[in-house]
Amino acid sequence: MSISPNVWRNCRLIAPAALVDDGLLDLCIVDAMPTLDFVALLSQVSSGEHVSDPRVTTMRARWIELTFGRQAKINTDGEVLATERCRYEVLPRAARFLAGAAPFVLATALPGQEGALRV
Repeated sequence: MSISPNVWRNCRLIAPAALVDDGLLDLCIVDAMPTLDFVALLSQVSSGEHVSDPRVTTMRARWIELTFGRQAKINTDGEVLATERCRYEVLPRAARFLAGAAPFVLATALPGQEGALRV
């Protein structure tokens, strides 16, 4: 599962319809499959075509909570944590970023502050 903006590492479109400022998490859940099938599916990610595969489910949510039947290693922004449960949620207006124009952003520029966005 990936929870991400639409472009994730090396220009891969994990969640092609994602917007970074809509207040929602975009989830991309891939069914378990043999390694070779997964590698073949990965070849479709750069174009975003993987979302039409019946083994891929995409959805949006304000929050998601995952509960596992055992300790699981979770990669959260590069930090690996061992846990039996985790929760991710959008906290509106919790951070302010300076950014240039991006086609996947709904936010409007703040007057007189080039690069600052109202989110």
